[in-house]
Amino acid sequence: MSTLSFDLVEQILCRLPVKSLLQFQCVCKSWKSLISDDPKFVKKHLQMSLSCPIQSHHHLILKSSTGKVEYFNSSISSVFNTLSNAIITQTKLSYPLILSTVSFKVVGSCHGIVFGLIPHYVIFWNPSIHKLKISPILDASVYKPIYGFGYDRYNDNYKVVAIFCYEDGKSKVNVHTMGTNCWRKIQEFPCGVVPVGESGKFINGTVNWLASENGVELNSSSLCIVSLDLGNESYQKISQPDYGDVNVLSLTLGELRDCLCICAHGKSFVDIWLMKEYGKKESWNKLFTIPFIEDIGCSKVAYIYEDEQVLLVSKAKDMLKPKLAVYDSKRDTFKLPEIANINNRMVPTVYVESLITTCS
Repeated sequence: MSTLSFDLVEQILCRLPVKSLLQFQCVCKSWKSLISDDPKFVKKHLQMSLSCPIQSHHHLILKSSTGKVEYFNSSISSVFNTLSNAIITQTKLSYPLILSTVSFKVVGSCHGIVFGLIPHYVIFWNPSIHKLKISPILDASVYKPIYGFGYDRYNDNYKVVAIFCYEDGKSKVNVHTMGTNCWRKIQEFPCGVVPVGESGKFINGTVNWLASENGVELNSSSLCIVSLDLGNESYQKISQPDYGDVNVLSLTLGELRDCLCICAHGKSFVDIWLMKEYGKKESWNKLFTIPFIEDIGCSKVAYIYEDEQVLLVSKAKDMLKPKLAVYDSKRDTFKLPEIANINNRMVPTVYVESLITTCS
């Protein structure tokens, strides 16, 4: 029987789950070196995970605080393939002791790195390879910053952005580059606009925030999208879609399939818009309209599956725990999968398996 070439072995390995790769490091020295030390292989594996057509490398991270804090994950495919109202299968995650505090808040993820907060620090955690890094201290005792996190492809590193907005309309923006031991100040947020809502969304080497042009109203006419290029650390405004005659009451910003996404909320519906080519207004495309259902309320889109089904996550203030819904745009139907053992208010976050060791 002939031996497989190392190039072919590499092609096979880069398609495997991280759990298998960690086990296969013990096979031989060349495999261990490839999996743990070769940055080209790590990036190739990441690209395969991001583009995997069956979404087997994509997961939801969930938090439970019944008695003690614990973390679980569920594969995205199990969420979409489960029957309506069925219990989603979960796997308990191992996690560092520092994450056992109730105050740890997951904000988002990028390339498998889960980005979260504890008082005065930012946490970078890769749950797939059990690696964690803590940022230098950030003084956020008086003014709470709005964050953003993403990959600077030009300098090949990861950056977290913290925006402090003051009562006089001015701002301070700090950036921490992973692997360094400091926060540094960069150019202020554009004058006259204030970031609102959730943390920034990473798209195509940029972090994007919804911002209010008058600081008060949050309807579509008073909101804009501000983008920060993580490479040259400069800002620009991104055009919204043309909503036509639709009465848009509020907006939420998101990311789907590496594209900028807008959820335009009306009284009885949510229009889902996708910017197919980043920065080009004419590339905005309305994917579909989701009807309002009372059990879910005002939701955000967390994931799109096979171009027809979307995962909605709802987190109203009066809810004891988040709710999930899967909307099938082709059949115009909903199903409401249950999250077992989860009674925490943390919103489930999607992340992709990766070998990124920037957290080490």
